[in-house]
Amino acid sequence: MPREVGDWTRDKLKILADYLPGYLGATTSAMERIYIDGFAGPGRNVLKGSRTEIDGSPLLALNAVASNGTRFDRLFFIEKDLKLA
Repeated sequence: MPREVGDWTRDKLKILADYLPGYLGATTSAMERIYIDGFAGPGRNVLKGSRTEIDGSPLLALNAVASNGTRFDRLFFIEKDLKLA
């Protein structure tokens, strides 16, 4: 079930979505690319007011890909609130 979020979370997730492909491209020669999200939250969020659904950080990381096709090798998602996990 999506979590209701405000503009700040939408903006934060947009920054993350823009950053991850560049990071992956810059680490192409690394032995391994590992993503750790200590405050993962849900996979989907819904914006207050508009009710528009947006991807949360877990889905953004899972779908992130550099222009050369590089992706994360391993991903770890940590969420304390069991309702969001």
